[in-house]
Amino acid sequence: MADTDYITKESALSCFHDWIDRYGHEHTADEMVEYQRIENLPVTDVRPVVRGHYIGEYDGYADGNPVYDMWYCSECGCCFEDWDEKPTYNFCPNCGADMREDGTE
Repeated sequence: MADTDYITKESALSCFHDWIDRYGHEHTADEMVEYQRIENLPVTDVRPVVRGHYIGEYDGYADGNPVYDMWYCSECGCCFEDWDEKPTYNFCPNCGADMREDGTE
């Protein structure tokens, strides 16, 4: 998904009013239709994407390699105890951070 800039409906309407005021005339019928089009646009719940990763903690070794038994979310610290392998959740069940390593949308 491409990066997108989002603006509020109120900002769009404010810009519309500023443009009309700059030219100092009454609203025409066409301008009122455009105003209504802006006012009737659907709104979207937009939040920034928070990306995190799992941080492993180990307390021993097997065959010279660390044996991880606890994992944490890098964003909120949510703990996954007694997991022999890294959790496979795409999103942290506590804070919702995107835990996919490839960053797919």
